[in-house]
Amino acid sequence: LYLTISQPNICYVVHKMSQFVSNPRSYHMNAVNVLLKYLKNTTGQGILFKANSDTRLHAYVDVDWGSCIDSRRSTTCFYIFLGNSLVSWKTKR
Repeated sequence: LYLTISQPNICYVVHKMSQFVSNPRSYHMNAVNVLLKYLKNTTGQGILFKANSDTRLHAYVDVDWGSCIDSRRSTTCFYIFLGNSLVSWKTKR
């Protein structure tokens, strides 16, 4: 879960895999291995701020009301951009 702080693009996969920590199957472990290979190949990526870039703050929020079929719980997420760079985000069910 710590890695999702610096790489929001893996949040969904990490969230799904964390649901099977207590009883993982071989296909869960295969998905984790694919994720680890992806992380190994993207170590040079990070948040980039250019000297003359836009510094306006943009925030986006999305809510889906009770869409989980099993629990009827909602999912809420927000994203905050400084210019074109994602600087904060959170998703919660």
